Amino acid sequence: MTITTNIKKTVTSVDESFKNVEVGEQTVNETGESLEKIRSAVNNIVGEIGDLSALTHDEAETSEHIVQLVNRLEEANEKMAAYAQEVSAASEESTATVDDVASRTDSLTEMANELNSSVNQFRGV
Repeated sequence: MTITTNIKKTVTSVDESFKNVEVGEQTVNETGESLEKIRSAVNNIVGEIGDLSALTHDEAETSEHIVQLVNRLEEANEKMAAYAQEVSAASEESTATVDDVASRTDSLTEMANELNSSVNQFRGV
């Protein structure tokens, strides 16, 4: 081997090394870009998870409010049912009183007719 051959091999080796370094640099740059895209995507996902968390919290508060309203409606319905029962009982009692008054009125009317008849007989009519 001659010096010229050795120099050519060395130059070729250096050239290949430069090409390898360039390929390695390009690979590192592409990897960096890919990692940046991944970081950006992760940040977007984290933001969306935060938004979803806030929405879930809002929905939970809304659901709790709806449950409270339903409970209040249930209480109001129970009060209305109790009031309706009271009104029904009072109505039944009032009907019984009216029936009693009507019965006594009929009895008084009958007694008045008998008295009127007796008075008429006494007068000789």
